Amino acid sequence: MIEPSNSYRIYLATQPFDFRKGMDGSANYVVSNFELAHFSGAFFVFRATS
Repeated sequence: MIEPSNSYRIYLATQPFDFRKGMDGSANYVVSNFELAHFSGAFFVFRATS
């Protein structure tokens, strides 16, 4: 189990995300748009496309 650090960082997506891309797609989105490691301890909140 991966536990977050003592200081939580929460990132909220402002644009809809296509969940059909799966876990790999969302992980690649985080790495390319936020320049963070997969296991940085941050939380990412996405909203689905309509």
